[in-house]
Amino acid sequence: MSRPPRIVLVTLLLAGLLAGGTGCRTLRPDPAVTERFVPLYDKGEVRSQLQRARRIEERTEGVEQAVARAAVTLWKALEALYAAPPEAPADARAREAAIVSAYLRQVEAASRAAEVVEPDPPGTDPPRTEVELMFVDYYNAAMTAQEEGRFGDALTVVESLNEEMEGAGIPMLRASSLMLRTGLFHLALGQYDEARAAFARVQELREEGNEQAERARLLQEEIDLLLTLPAGRERDDLAVGWALLELGEMDRAGDLARQVQERTEDLDLQREASFLLAAAQRAQSTWIEELADRARVDITDGAPFEIALQSARALDGGPEPAPSRAREIRAAVEEAEAAQTAMVAASLQEQWAAARDEAQALVAAEQLRAAVALYERFAGTELEEQARAEQARTADILVREERRRAGDLFVAAQKEGDATRRRALLEEAAEILQGLLDDFPDSGYADRVRRNLVAVEEALGTDPG
Repeated sequence: MSRPPRIVLVTLLLAGLLAGGTGCRTLRPDPAVTERFVPLYDKGEVRSQLQRARRIEERTEGVEQAVARAAVTLWKALEALYAAPPEAPADARAREAAIVSAYLRQVEAASRAAEVVEPDPPGTDPPRTEVELMFVDYYNAAMTAQEEGRFGDALTVVESLNEEMEGAGIPMLRASSLMLRTGLFHLALGQYDEARAAFARVQELREEGNEQAERARLLQEEIDLLLTLPAGRERDDLAVGWALLELGEMDRAGDLARQVQERTEDLDLQREASFLLAAAQRAQSTWIEELADRARVDITDGAPFEIALQSARALDGGPEPAPSRAREIRAAVEEAEAAQTAMVAASLQEQWAAARDEAQALVAAEQLRAAVALYERFAGTELEEQARAEQARTADILVREERRRAGDLFVAAQKEGDATRRRALLEEAAEILQGLLDDFPDSGYADRVRRNLVAVEEALGTDPG
């Protein structure tokens, strides 16, 4: 199935359905109940989204209307399913996945038809549909289910997309990533044949993802080893542990390994549990060092140290020595911030000294406005108040000198015999005084400038010219 370049697999209406944190909320199952159907959506949210989709359908046309109509079908089908789900949880999940897949096909068909009937003019951006569906939304949904131990629900999410996305122009690396996760969920469920098939598919996509292909090959070998162990709860827990380790959950994988060690006396199971625990500990150590290295590089690069602090927060939740490394990172950040503050303060003082010298030179050269403007460079720094004081003093010098110049023009106007020339002198004086009031209303000379301006305006008003 090919996908036109303009099609965007992204939608707001389904983001909450499959992301668990965007748009609408998803239901949280009782952790003690693992074999029951848990709807991805709250019934109230389904009704709300159905009403919204209907409103969009009524007020749009073309591809937007067709996509909104598909959304109406989606929500109506989910509403009916949740009202009377099949008794078997697996059947209910399969039906839910089928409904989502049907929706994707409808969106695909509507968008593909729009490409033929209503092609975009060259150089224009394609219109966005109201309903979009992001790969990351599905990924986050699977992650949420995985973290809660709902591997069946996580598998439902990724399998509902595999067939739709694999041939839809999705980069092979992303397709192999999705398939690798599919295999891991099968492994966690003890579905070894299905897991092997998924890992084999990852290796078929190895041209774009060699690292993932190697991971899949090693996981196939691990399945072969697990199948040599006695069947039962311990083997199943080890399978879950290896899947969790590959999914990045080192703590949970290590906990399962310890539990198997405590419960069984079988030497083969004990040995495999020891391998799993050692692998989890190595992965944990590698994870800690990678975060610490990221933090060190970020601190070396200088403020704002966001990556370093993010690394520290991530390490807070891990077992020792992760929290200790987090404290070390925060201490290093504080030290770097103190050093940077001192450096900035020293640099600021140097800039201040240079500015004072430059301002004095400008005043001596009677470039008073330039001297006043010079102190603006310290706005927002710890020297701002001091700069404002210097600026005010320099401004008073400027106002005093300009007021004196306006006074000279006023006196000259009184002595001028030519009416036209006299009026021009008065207007120039008024312009100077008004400009001072506009630019420096808080000057210590402001009141005197106002009185001078009144006198000039009175002279202008009585002047016959």
